[in-house]
Amino acid sequence: MSKENVASQESPYLRAEAASAFCGLPIASLTTMRCRGGGPAFLKVGRRVVYRRADLIAWMEAQPRKSTSEDIKEV
Repeated sequence: MSKENVASQESPYLRAEAASAFCGLPIASLTTMRCRGGGPAFLKVGRRVVYRRADLIAWMEAQPRKSTSEDIKEV
């Protein structure tokens, strides 16, 4: 594994593409949630959107369901 790959894995920040893979969501879903609200917190660094790993984990853990028939929050 190259040093570049190791550094990117250790970074607390993920670009939208990596955040998408981390959460198992399409990039389009994250984009929609950024526009409409209700998604994970994000940062703008210049034109780039980045997500903190901790924010992604917190957001995912705040989405528990006990049944697929439960009301889903509108995204």
